[in-house]
Amino acid sequence: MIEVICVTYGQDWSLKCLINSFKSQVNNNWFLRVIHDGLGKNFDSLQEDLFSNNYLCDQVSLEATPERFNDFGHSLRNYGLKNPTKDSDFILITNGDNYYLPTFIDNIIDVYNSKPESKFIFTDYIQKLDHTIHDIPKDRFFLMNNKIAMGTIDMGSAVISTEIARKVGFNDKSYYGDFHYFKDCLDHIDPNSQIFKIPQPLFVHI
Repeated sequence: MIEVICVTYGQDWSLKCLINSFKSQVNNNWFLRVIHDGLGKNFDSLQEDLFSNNYLCDQVSLEATPERFNDFGHSLRNYGLKNPTKDSDFILITNGDNYYLPTFIDNIIDVYNSKPESKFIFTDYIQKLDHTIHDIPKDRFFLMNNKIAMGTIDMGSAVISTEIARKVGFNDKSYYGDFHYFKDCLDHIDPNSQIFKIPQPLFVHI
């Protein structure tokens, strides 16, 4: 079972895209927790919208932290890690602007079934530019050859053993917190036998 922790603040269409991508998975061994950054009118309107349009269900829940943190989502991620609602084997931490191919969960579970020693499973992904880089206009899409390195691996590309993810948590609340979370997790993982990369782009960072 894969627990998906998605942090968000006032998102609408992109979050619905993410939710639909999980509801379209060919393998149903997942549950999705959407955690909003604080209560208030943004949360109330999002909750009403998702509820009235049937985005919430037994596998998709919506919750909010009592206060707003506004720290790149790291405190919300920590809240999700330290306040479990169900049992799981792996945890995927993502944002509300990602889209997962319908075979994402199935590919992860196939790896685990063939390599049950795996603790860290990650994939390639497609990245949408949100600003111009070296004369390349924004809104272009690129295939990212994912590596476990600063500035390369995306937060939403890796599932990690629940036991390790909860033990580690988010200790760095800065802009670089994503990578430091991965690095802290890797301190508890054998790089020779417990890491597996799926060389396919199985999600899109939109």
